[in-house]
Amino acid sequence: MPAPLAPLRLWISDDFVDAPTLERLRALTTPQALAEAGVAQHLDVTGRSAEVPLTLDPALSTLAARLEAEVGVPNAVGGTLRFREYLPGQGHPAHLDDYAVGGARLIATCVLNLDDVPAGGATVFPAAERRVEPRAGRLAVWFDVLPDGRADPASLHRAEAVVSGRKRTLVWFVYATAEDVRAALEGAPPTARVRAFGAPDAAAWRPEHTLTVIDDDVPPETIELLRTACRARRVGFDVVQARALPPDAPPLPPGSLLYCPATSRAAELAELRLFGPGVATFYRHADGPLWPVVEPLAAFERAGLPIPRGAWIHTTDRARLRALLAHVGGPPAVIKVVGGEGGVGVMRVDSTASCFALIDHLRARGATPRLMALVPDAVHWRLVVVADRIVAGYPNPVAADDFRSEATVDPAAVTAAVDPAWAALAVEAAHAIGV
Repeated sequence: MPAPLAPLRLWISDDFVDAPTLERLRALTTPQALAEAGVAQHLDVTGRSAEVPLTLDPALSTLAARLEAEVGVPNAVGGTLRFREYLPGQGHPAHLDDYAVGGARLIATCVLNLDDVPAGGATVFPAAERRVEPRAGRLAVWFDVLPDGRADPASLHRAEAVVSGRKRTLVWFVYATAEDVRAALEGAPPTARVRAFGAPDAAAWRPEHTLTVIDDDVPPETIELLRTACRARRVGFDVVQARALPPDAPPLPPGSLLYCPATSRAAELAELRLFGPGVATFYRHADGPLWPVVEPLAAFERAGLPIPRGAWIHTTDRARLRALLAHVGGPPAVIKVVGGEGGVGVMRVDSTASCFALIDHLRARGATPRLMALVPDAVHWRLVVVADRIVAGYPNPVAADDFRSEATVDPAAVTAAVDPAWAALAVEAAHAIGV
């Protein structure tokens, strides 16, 4: 029996370009526009095609730059986008994108759909049992080679014949030199990890395309919102109670989606149990929850992000504690014990004596607290990052007679209009810890 194929490294981004950009791209690729620009066009049984130079219009060069960033690998050959138009009855036979130009090898294919197609026209990957329905603004990206540089048999694909309407695409082929191929493919590039290889297309639902949510005291409103979203996208929905999951439960099947909104240790262990090959998650790393980040603050610091000065406390030595207090600019300072919620474990010390007493107590109980700088009069914002953008944010207020912020209960405080600098910082922070 032949060995099973590894999961196809494919991800999909809907609404990758907005409506005005789509209209501009369609206008640039009409037969008349291309002819007036001196771009050669080819007609055969697969439809109309052309190599459209990026220099033709800023919209094309901007698109190419975004596609290169999407894949995360510099294109060693790019200079044109391949345009294709399929009319009813036209499609493209199954093939591998297995090409080389000079010393560069084709490693990834990006297909941007310009039209909604009423019927037909899907891009089908028969070996991987995947399909991508054409939808205006939808981008499909897949890797054509394995980490060792060989063509990936799972990337075999065909364009189904259009039944009604027409299908137009712009394709960006990403080439890399031989020495760059392994470095580019041993780990998924940044945004590729965000999109979780193997995430299914809701428009091509199959029974195994189910979102499994791990529950352990998750608010019922959250569960219901997720259930409603899956129903709208024809994705199955299942809830697993973390504390009831059998210890020998098997991983979810390839093509499943897994999300853990719960924060307990039981939920973490359930997530580790259910994760497996081909299971899509919100983690950027290919190993999903199996890839640990021991200390987020250290990851932020290594990524060059601003963090409050601080240090983990492993001692009760007075000279060392005085030096650490001076390092964080205190007193006053903050002592934090991890593991609590709602501000529990976050304590303020306003003198050296109170710092000594509290650390003596915590160390005697086996805790390893963190001493941190106090940022007075700070406003705490919580920003929700999905892939490379902020979808919502809200400020957490500080109660009277307290220095700690608490979760807002005012729905009117939630907004998508967030300061761009804060948004960029939040995205970098999410990436730094691998989610």
